[in-house]
Amino acid sequence: MFLNHPYTETITLVNVSAIKAKYIIHPQSEESKVLAEYSTDRDQGEIAPKEFEYVQINLKTKSTGTLSLNFRIDILGSEPQS
Repeated sequence: MFLNHPYTETITLVNVSAIKAKYIIHPQSEESKVLAEYSTDRDQGEIAPKEFEYVQINLKTKSTGTLSLNFRIDILGSEPQS
């Protein structure tokens, strides 16, 4: 990776359950932005049962060397009602 050069990666979120799921991608912490900044093409959505969703992540580094960033995605669902 080059400093301040955007790098793009696509992740796949898979819903293997029989019920729909909602996902939320949390914003990046302000403290971590001195190392690198990331953005996504969407910050939330729904995934139908047995389906998948692609999310594009864009990363731009601001420091040299090895770095580690937290990227938090919450997946929410509910059990079918009887």
